[in-house]
Amino acid sequence: MPPTFRWIQSLCFAAALATPFWLQAGTTLSGQKTTVPVEEAPGVCESIFDLPTLYKSKDNPVIQKFRIIGRYHGQYYSLDSNQGGNADWENRRSRIGAEAELFHDFTLSFNFNLDLENNGGRFFEDLEDLTLTWKASKEFKLSLGKLKIPITQEGRTSSNKILTFERSRIVGIAVPEKTGGAIAAYEKDGWIAELGAYSNTVDEDWSYPTFDGGFSLFGSIARKSDDLGIVRLEYLYSSTDAADNSTKGYEHVVSAVYENRWDKLGFVANAVGASGGEGGGDVFGIILMPSYDFTERLQGVVRYQFGTSNDGDGYSLASRYDTTADRLRSASGDDYQAVYAGLNYYVCGHHLKFMTGVEYVQFDQDTGDTYEGWTWLSGVRLYF
Repeated sequence: MPPTFRWIQSLCFAAALATPFWLQAGTTLSGQKTTVPVEEAPGVCESIFDLPTLYKSKDNPVIQKFRIIGRYHGQYYSLDSNQGGNADWENRRSRIGAEAELFHDFTLSFNFNLDLENNGGRFFEDLEDLTLTWKASKEFKLSLGKLKIPITQEGRTSSNKILTFERSRIVGIAVPEKTGGAIAAYEKDGWIAELGAYSNTVDEDWSYPTFDGGFSLFGSIARKSDDLGIVRLEYLYSSTDAADNSTKGYEHVVSAVYENRWDKLGFVANAVGASGGEGGGDVFGIILMPSYDFTERLQGVVRYQFGTSNDGDGYSLASRYDTTADRLRSASGDDYQAVYAGLNYYVCGHHLKFMTGVEYVQFDQDTGDTYEGWTWLSGVRLYF
């Protein structure tokens, strides 16, 4: 690992371990009060996170803004289960790229994943995303490139802004990886509609989009209001092809989302089902996630998950971090439950936050055993 990145990892590791001890009420670095989560805190935070903007001019007809973008997510985990344990620091996400605003209506951005572990491969590991977005009007926008399929609440939310360390298990099981495609969105009078089409394959080496397998079609309809919050129905159809490597093998994925916020209290409910395709059984999951802003910077989050499959080995444990147990009997099974409780401390909104939390998992394995594990996590989320 290069010395610079080793220094960054050590600093983040120390800060992450200290998180539980200094999480407390506070004001912004400029002394002004804000509401959690603060997306763009004034003063020092705003100045620091504006530094990657290398060019900005509204008068230029071609390029209005150019900035370097990136993120670093690092976390320490400690797993203790009835089938063994494990503990380590993980450089969860390390990315660098650029973003440009062009011709007043277009935004072009890309990110590469970085190999900070120096595992013998290249430093620029592969392409994470490449997106061109055309905002044709206040109501309509079109995006194309390598991008995510925005199904489930956690699936459509950036990893920079999710409130837990990891997305729910049903999301990992059913939601495809980023892939090549296009999606159009239209919003007017509280209604939001989305339609997208995608390829199901990416290059095995650099992960850029290819068209060597099947395809996916996505659609969603949502209603948004001050009283109702957001209610969204989502559907994804994927053809099945032996060459597909960005989908999870299901032909149909359906998601129903409810999301609302009442002053300091937030709440998300999401039901997800996936069926069809090759191998494995149908799966179903429920996610319930309330959050509460204790102060202007300190936020508490609780998440409950239930998942099941009609096949004895159709559900699975997460690679982060239950499958790292050193005496794990099986990662496959059917009935899954998990409860997460954590704290988030927003230094500069989602741009810089420290997180700590604990998750309990109970899982009925296909060996007839029941896995029970506790995982404590503490880490840092940084993006610019």
